[in-house]
Amino acid sequence: MPDDNFVLYTTEDGRDRIELRAQNGTVWLSLNRIADLFERDKSVISRHIANIFDDRELAEDSVVANFATTAADGKTYQVEYFNLDVIISVGYRVKSRRGVQFRQWATRTLKEHLVQGYTLNQRRLAERGIEFEQAPGRQLVNALEDRAHFFKSCFLFWVLGAIDGHAKNFSIRIDAEGRFQLTPLYDVISAYPLAAKRQVEWNKLKMAMNVQGKNVHYHWKTISLRHWEQTAALCHLPNQSFKEIVTDVFDNMQSVIDEVAANLPKSLPAEIAQSIFDGMNSVKNR
Repeated sequence: MPDDNFVLYTTEDGRDRIELRAQNGTVWLSLNRIADLFERDKSVISRHIANIFDDRELAEDSVVANFATTAADGKTYQVEYFNLDVIISVGYRVKSRRGVQFRQWATRTLKEHLVQGYTLNQRRLAERGIEFEQAPGRQLVNALEDRAHFFKSCFLFWVLGAIDGHAKNFSIRIDAEGRFQLTPLYDVISAYPLAAKRQVEWNKLKMAMNVQGKNVHYHWKTISLRHWEQTAALCHLPNQSFKEIVTDVFDNMQSVIDEVAANLPKSLPAEIAQSIFDGMNSVKNR
C-alpha cells in the first residue's frame, strides 16, 4: 500500500494519534490500534469483535483483511486489520467517551477525507512538498452518512406504505471537483389511502425493493423489524445504528404526524391524511 494512503485521527485529549489505513472505500485498524483507540486491553477488544461475528452483526469475510505491515524489527508481517464497520461496532460496545468521540469524527469528518478508496493526508503531503490541491482524484463522498441515510429512507418507505419507493427516488448531486452525494428524497407516495378504501387489498401491498432475511420479503404486511435488522446486517450497518434509526423513527412519529397535520392544506381531504397516519401507527404497533 502506498505510504500516503491513510487518515490521521487525533483523540480529543491529544494523547494519541491513530493512523487508519484507507483502502476499498473504507478505513482499517489492527487489533492493537483499536485497543489503543478505545483505551481497552487487547483481550477485551478481541472478545467484542468475536461477539460481533457470533451475533452475525457483521459478516467476517467482508470486514477483515490482511495487510503487509513493517514491524519495529524492520521485518514485514501479514497483520489482520478490521474495517470501519467493526471499529464503530466495537466503539458502541466499549461504552467509553473515546467511542463516542470517534463515531462523531467518523460521521462528520472522516467522510471529507475518503477519496475513491484511499485518502490523502494534507500534513504529510506538505512535508513532501506537495500541495493538497495538486493531489490526484479528489472525489469526496459521504459514504458513511449516505449508507445510513439510504437504509433509513428504505425503512421509511415501509413505514409510509410507499410501495413504489425505489431507485428513481434517489439521485446523486455532482458538486465541484468531482464531489458527489445523495440528494433529498422526492416523489414519495403512500398506498395507504388506496388500501383504506379497499381499492387494493392490504395483503396485496408489495414493496418495490425487497427486505432480506433467510428469505426475500416484498409484501408490506409480512415484513417485520426482524427482517429489517437482518437486512441492516447484510448492508454492513452496525446493529446499534439500526436500532438508533428505528428508535428515532418511532419515538418521533407522533410529533411528526402532529406537525404535518397542523400544516396540511385545507384542500386535502382529511380521510387521505388520516389513512396515512393510521397506516404509520399500524407499523409502529406491530
